[in-house]
Amino acid sequence: MSDLVVDFDELNAAVGRIGRVTEIFDSAHGDAKVAAGHTGHDGLAGKVREFADEWDYKRSKMRGAIV
Repeated sequence: MSDLVVDFDELNAAVGRIGRVTEIFDSAHGDAKVAAGHTGHDGLAGKVREFADEWDYKRSKMRGAIV
C-alpha cells in the first residue's frame, strides 16, 4: 500500500485557477446578447441570442459543478 502525498502548493494553485474560472464565468453574462445587437441582421442576431441563452445555461451548470 502506498502513502498519499499531497503537494499543497499545487493544490493551492489549482484552487486559484478554479477561482479565476468562476470569476470569468460570472463576468461573461450578457456579452453575447450585447453583440447580437451589433450584427446588423435580424436573422443573425436571433441566432447569436439563441447561442447566448444556451451558453448562459451551460455556463451556470459548469459553474455550479466546480464550486
